[in-house]
Amino acid sequence: NVWSVIGAPPWGAAAIVDPNLVFIDDKVYLTFAASPTAAVGSFSIGMVELDPVTFLATGLVAQLQTPSTYESWQGGTILGDPMLMRCQDGVDRVFGYTNNLTYDGTGKGVWDCLELPLS
Repeated sequence: NVWSVIGAPPWGAAAIVDPNLVFIDDKVYLTFAASPTAAVGSFSIGMVELDPVTFLATGLVAQLQTPSTYESWQGGTILGDPMLMRCQDGVDRVFGYTNNLTYDGTGKGVWDCLELPLS
């Protein structure tokens, strides 16, 4: 269990889903979606540093986005399968997929990103 040392964040008490490993600056991070209730619209996006040997979570867990800060293109749905990427312009972005099927008129979900740091 990745949370055995520091414990899962309280805002992820009911569900922690869509984990992805990120390797940046000789460090390992875990990005994920989490919810205190597992209800639709209750998920946040988080990130935590992992010990590079044990792959256990260490330090503080960052809550990158809460349900009250969803962007309009998300249509009230989470940015699923969050992946952190350092882009060529030097900006760190969290990319992910949302199930907002009406945003662009295609009837398909939206692939987009959040720029870090979030203000």
